[in-house]
Amino acid sequence: MTISELEFLERRYDLDREQQLELELERKGKVGEFYFKSLMDNKLNDNIAVITDYRFESGGSECQIDFLIVLNNTCIIIEIKNFYGDFELRDDGFYRLNPLRKIKNPLSQTERAEIMLKNQLKRLNLNLDVRYYVVFVNDQCSLYQLTRDKPIVMASQLNRFLESLNEEAYDKNHSYTLKKLESARLKESRYHLELKLDFSQARKGLTCQSCSGWLEVETYNSLKCRSCGADEKIEDAIRRSITEMKTLFPNDAITLSRLSEWIGHAYTPSKLRRLLNLICHSHGDKKGRHYTLKGDNTLS
Repeated sequence: MTISELEFLERRYDLDREQQLELELERKGKVGEFYFKSLMDNKLNDNIAVITDYRFESGGSECQIDFLIVLNNTCIIIEIKNFYGDFELRDDGFYRLNPLRKIKNPLSQTERAEIMLKNQLKRLNLNLDVRYYVVFVNDQCSLYQLTRDKPIVMASQLNRFLESLNEEAYDKNHSYTLKKLESARLKESRYHLELKLDFSQARKGLTCQSCSGWLEVETYNSLKCRSCGADEKIEDAIRRSITEMKTLFPNDAITLSRLSEWIGHAYTPSKLRRLLNLICHSHGDKKGRHYTLKGDNTLS
C-alpha cells in the first residue's frame, strides 16, 4: 500500500492498527529519504548520477532500491533507514533494544538487492561493479557492535561518506547506463493490492490540504478549513477529491452524482458540472457521462 493510499484512507476511514503502523513507517521512511536526497543534491558532484526509488524485476522477484548511485563503472545501492533508538548488530541478526526484540536485518535485505541488481545488469549487458550501503540518517539512532567492515553509514558519517564518493568520481558520461536502467524500471509494483473499500462508509466532504481537516464553503469561489482556517480555491479542492476517489476506487468512473456524494453535496449539480467542465475532460453521452482530470494521464 502506498503512502498516498494510506493518507487518503486516514482522512476518509478509521485505520486499523496494522494500517496505522504501516502509515507511520512509510512517513518516517519518506522523511529519511527526503533528507538524504537533499544532502546528495547539495554535496554530490554533477558527474555522479542518482536514480531514486528504482524498482525492477529479476528472476521472477521484485526489488526496490531507495537510491541507486552510478559512479564511474559502479552501481551503488543505498538503503535508507530512519530508525530512532538503540539497536544492536549480532551474529544471528539485527535487534532493537529496550525492549529487546529481533527485527528484519537491513543488511540481509540489501544483500538480496545486490544479488538481484547484478543479475539485472547482466541481463542488460551492463558491465558494472555493484556495492551497497545501509544508511542510518537519524542522529538519534545508536547501533552497537558495529564493526568497520560492515557497509553501514551512521548519521554522523553522512557528510564524509558523500565527500568520499566525490573523491572517487571522474568525468564520465552515464547517459547510456541510465537509459538502459530506466528501460527496465517497473512503473508499478506487481504486488500492489487493490483496496476493497465500501464507498458508503467513507467520511464525505472536502478535505483541507494543509491539515486534512474539513472545508466549508466561504464564498462562491473559495473554501475555508474549519480546523486551521486555511483558504483554498474550489478548483484545487475538487481536483484533490477526484484524485482521492481514483486512488481509493481506481476501477470506478468519476460521475457527477458520485463526486457530489463524495464531497458531501457541497455544491448544486449545476455548479459542480461547471467546475468539472473547467478542470476535467468529459467522456460519454448524457446518461453515461464521466470525467477525467485534464493533464493527468494516470486518471484516464
